[in-house]
Amino acid sequence: MSIEFDEETNILKLNYSNSVDKADIEQFIQYIGNSYSLPKDLKIYHRAAGLGSTMKMKDLMRFSKEMKQGTGKYDTVRAAVYTTNSLALTLSKMYEKLNVDSNTKYKTFNSERAAISWLIDL
Repeated sequence: MSIEFDEETNILKLNYSNSVDKADIEQFIQYIGNSYSLPKDLKIYHRAAGLGSTMKMKDLMRFSKEMKQGTGKYDTVRAAVYTTNSLALTLSKMYEKLNVDSNTKYKTFNSERAAISWLIDL
């Protein structure tokens, strides 16, 4: 996984080279929790090929809780997930439903252009 902040679009970009696994999510949560140079209105773009075979619903529940703690210092968090993998789309949509609160918006896309546009247009 690579993490890069694009200063032109003001988007934190995560590119998962293969499938997303638990270690990738934990690394991401730790990164945003420990970073103090990111904008207070955080925009995140996840580009994922698929999900690791070890990912389960209980992991999504735990990650949702940890993510809320890690993003508490930001005024708003907008995350777009791009994937064309059907399992990843399904689990991401489920995660989308878990992350409904006043300062967080999370949306899943099967089009890279639509995902980036959604973040830029916010």
